Amino acid sequence: MITNAELLKVLKSTPRARFYMCDLHVHSPASFDVRCGERYISLSPKEKELLGQVNESDASQPLRYEDQVLSAFPYHTTFNFY
Repeated sequence: MITNAELLKVLKSTPRARFYMCDLHVHSPASFDVRCGERYISLSPKEKELLGQVNESDASQPLRYEDQVLSAFPYHTTFNFY
């Protein structure tokens, strides 16, 4: 396994086809860690308002928390991906 810095160095070198194993994931408002730090700051005012409707104390029960977030956010909401 190589570090992120090493991987970036390799990717910037001579172009050629390569395969790398990686962990690709996204954070949505249903991810509890979106409520703090840079991810929260990056949310739009509307997203912050909608997220404010969700009870933070339910974060210890991920399925309940996710259900509340999905109920608070309409399907047409545009999310910021980081």
